[in-house]
Amino acid sequence: MSKKYLTLMAIPHNEDRVREVNVSRPFLWGLSGIILVSICALIFYTIGYYIKLNRELQQVSLQTENSELKYQFERVSRDLKNLRTKVDDLSETDRMMRVLVSLAEPGKDVRQMGVGGLSNEPPPWEARISYSAGELLKNTYTDMDQLLREAQFLTASFDTIESRLTSSEKVRRHTPSILPLPTNTDWWETSSFGYRNHPFTGRKHFHNGVDISARPGTSILATADGEILTVNKDKNLGWYVSIGHGFGFRTVYGHLKVKPPLRKGQKVKRGDTVGKLGNTGRSTGPHLHYAVIRNNRAQNPKKFIFAQKGRRTIF
Repeated sequence: MSKKYLTLMAIPHNEDRVREVNVSRPFLWGLSGIILVSICALIFYTIGYYIKLNRELQQVSLQTENSELKYQFERVSRDLKNLRTKVDDLSETDRMMRVLVSLAEPGKDVRQMGVGGLSNEPPPWEARISYSAGELLKNTYTDMDQLLREAQFLTASFDTIESRLTSSEKVRRHTPSILPLPTNTDWWETSSFGYRNHPFTGRKHFHNGVDISARPGTSILATADGEILTVNKDKNLGWYVSIGHGFGFRTVYGHLKVKPPLRKGQKVKRGDTVGKLGNTGRSTGPHLHYAVIRNNRAQNPKKFIFAQKGRRTIF
């Protein structure tokens, strides 16, 4: 069976000869198919290009947003670190104030658990963000929760301390709480509280106070209100003063330069001069031996120095 052809005629306007082109129908169908496929491919790749371009723009936008979020999280992290430092400082103040008002130390675990905090339920964003972002948010969330718990504990603790202080002003005045030296004094600690090698015998022994060195003749101050119990000279302590503060407290000031002009039973106030720093007794150099005894048991004096105002602090 013969193929069917179509004749295409081109008739020029200048009366030139007419041109004819015979084209078979299958060829036209094939050419039409090629054109149609080309148009579809062009449309497909054009759409794909714009989709890809849109995705790239979205990615750039997300990267910019992520950079901003990262910067903000770094700021939050720095703020949390600053808050952590402040909370730790407040916790240390709370510990000292608890000693001042005779409140038992609750312990590290109790402080960290606090008295409340955020919910233990999973954060609401957990299912909608990436793992890395989720971990960052989770850590931030945990730090905030921990700080909130500790802050709430400190709030309750300070309320209790305030109540104790309000009702126990006399106890506060009679509790050792300052450095036994004037505020403008250069000083340093030469021996701490606890077991040490004796400077003369070399043997291990218990040192029931702290040794504080300063210039000879420096004024020695009473660290709380009280009454003079003893003014005496000892072969080890040299000239020393013992003050009874009541409420189970007694303080001792040893190696004084000379016998202080004090008498037994004399009342003293916190900050009163009770002697001069010297080198009497068994001493390797001018210094003060300062001891705090509570209920007949030696305590670490550092726990009862809440106002360390000397110009050099090694505690």
